[in-house]
Amino acid sequence: MTGQDLVAWQLQVAAGQRLPCSQEELVQSGHAIEARVYAEDPAVSFVPQTGRVTRFEVPAAPGLRVDSGVRAGTLITHFYDPLLVKLIVHAEDRPTAVTQLRNQLKGTVLHGIQTNLEYLSDIASTDAFAAGNLDTGFIDQHLSNWKPRPPTSVELAAVGAVLARDGYARRSYDNHDTWKRLGPWRIGPAGGTPIRIIIGEHEHKIDVRGGPGRLEVALGTNTFEVELDHDPDSTGCVEPTVDGTRVRMVLSIHPTECG
Repeated sequence: MTGQDLVAWQLQVAAGQRLPCSQEELVQSGHAIEARVYAEDPAVSFVPQTGRVTRFEVPAAPGLRVDSGVRAGTLITHFYDPLLVKLIVHAEDRPTAVTQLRNQLKGTVLHGIQTNLEYLSDIASTDAFAAGNLDTGFIDQHLSNWKPRPPTSVELAAVGAVLARDGYARRSYDNHDTWKRLGPWRIGPAGGTPIRIIIGEHEHKIDVRGGPGRLEVALGTNTFEVELDHDPDSTGCVEPTVDGTRVRMVLSIHPTECG
């Protein structure tokens, strides 16, 4: 970072003027890194994606600049460049800037459309990136066989518990109706709420039993105890406790897509 307006310099040079200062006169101040979030699928040759943004939030942080042309509700079509957001961090040195970038990429929420956020996060998490060892062979050396991380059983159990507890399997939702929040029930032996989660080509079948605050979640041959002691906040964040481990997640749930 030098604090100089390079665009203004370009216009001055185009007008036949001299550069306002020499290379030796430039003084660097801190370090900045920019990450570009695209509507694309890195696992499938970066094919551009279309759809509607359902949730977009970037956590506030010092030294952060966000250049974005999207918000919740924005329709992403094939008519334009798939660039969605530029996240720019600035800090006193590269290690601090890398740490800030990693936090921003992990904390940014962009739902409703496939993006390269996880891919960028994995790049920023490598030691080579942190050290600044970058060249045209970086991807082949460090992420040549990159695939998105599949959800863990604990994460699936947490999602299944939230869906079952809040009754999304009924295709309706009223956060203020206690009876609806209790979920399905029946007289006689306790029945479970079946949940089916589809991620790409993989289907996960989950069975959820119990009351609104403490649930038993069966996933394959594994069973998890899940505690839900609060509702999602205004950003969609909820933190169920699965077998004693807190699981933080941000959900954008559309009742019409649940059933």
